[in-house]
Amino acid sequence: MADRRADGFPSRVQDWEARLARVLEVAQTAGPLVYGEHDCVRLACTTFEAVRGDGAGELLGLPLWHDEASAFAAIRGHGGTLAGCVANAVARVGLPHLAPADAFPGDIGLAAERSRLGASVCVRGFDSWVTVTGQSDGLAPVQTSNLVASWEV
Repeated sequence: MADRRADGFPSRVQDWEARLARVLEVAQTAGPLVYGEHDCVRLACTTFEAVRGDGAGELLGLPLWHDEASAFAAIRGHGGTLAGCVANAVARVGLPHLAPADAFPGDIGLAAERSRLGASVCVRGFDSWVTVTGQSDGLAPVQTSNLVASWEV
């Protein structure tokens, strides 16, 4: 089990880099967007767990779903928009804000997007920000300039 930070969250686990690499590899080969299996919120939760340790994904408290209809229902019930849903989750757990350009691999962010959700949850990979979108299989790159917020994991 990971040590705890002052805010109660587990610190990054010793093998977080290898765990993050596995999460990104699986996501890259996962195919197209499938709500509840391969989507941007699932990517953020599995990344959080990879970096902070088993069970940490549940601490983040983002709603998980099993299909598109339940995704939109959960988002409406947890902030009204995906941006609101994410903002509520990170505020609840007290993740510190940071500039997207200063993010470290494994941190999470929120990018403006022209889609039904209006945003996507992103993960800072080892070389760039990435997300899951309905426009491509696997992971899609995200320009740092498109991020509207990011948080230290």
